[in-house]
Amino acid sequence: QTVLFRSKQWYQRRVRGNALKNQKKRENRQGGECKVVQQTTPAAGGVDEKEKKIRNLKKKLFQVQKLKEQHKEGKELEKNQLDKIKTEGDLIAEIEKLELS
Repeated sequence: QTVLFRSKQWYQRRVRGNALKNQKKRENRQGGECKVVQQTTPAAGGVDEKEKKIRNLKKKLFQVQKLKEQHKEGKELEKNQLDKIKTEGDLIAEIEKLELS
């Protein structure tokens, strides 16, 4: 087996890079001024909260389906995994409600 070690120069560059980032942050905060951040609208390429929520719920639903397959194959599941499987109906209902609204 080959064990890879990072060189001393790599660590020095890494530290210098972080130091530069921190210096820029300090400069931005200097003088008590606040930087104005423009929020993007969903039409401008951003993702609105509803779409984000739907995507997260679909991800959870996919995880539930994988757990159900594992359970079908005979794998022992833990209590929290079994509880997650029980939430499938709620996830589907919430996804449908969000997609219709």
